[in-house]
Amino acid sequence: MKAIEIWDVSDHRFRALIEILSPLPSRIVTSAWEVSDFFHPDGSEAFFLGGGWHDQLDRLANTGIRVAGAELVEMARRSSQVIWGTFLRYDPVESDEPWIALHAIDSTFWRVETRDIATRQALMRTFTDVRLKQ
Repeated sequence: MKAIEIWDVSDHRFRALIEILSPLPSRIVTSAWEVSDFFHPDGSEAFFLGGGWHDQLDRLANTGIRVAGAELVEMARRSSQVIWGTFLRYDPVESDEPWIALHAIDSTFWRVETRDIATRQALMRTFTDVRLKQ
C-alpha cells in the first residue's frame, strides 16, 4: 500500500484521531475497525494514549475485536491523544486485508497507508504538511 505521513499540528498539538478520520470517505462508518499496537521496525510495539487515563480505545486495543466505524468515530471524539497505535479498517465483503491503516507514531505524525487514491487526495487537501512515502 502507498503511504502518506501527516505532520500537521493544530494549536501546537498533534492531530487527534477524530481529525484524521473526518476527511475519510463516508464508508468508514459502515465498516469494521480493529485497534492494535503500532509495530516499530526495530521490533518494539506499543499502544499508548496521552492524558494518563484509560478510555474505550485503550480497552479495545489488541483484543482482536472489530468495532463498527460509527462506534470508532464516537470513541475517537471522546478519546485522549493517541501517542502510539494502529487503526485498521476492514471491509467484510472485499477481503481480509485492511483497506486503510492509520498509525499514530510517537505523538509526532500519522502514517496513513491505503491503495485508495481518492482517500489519499482527501487527506492531502485537508492537511498542509503531508509527505508522500513509498
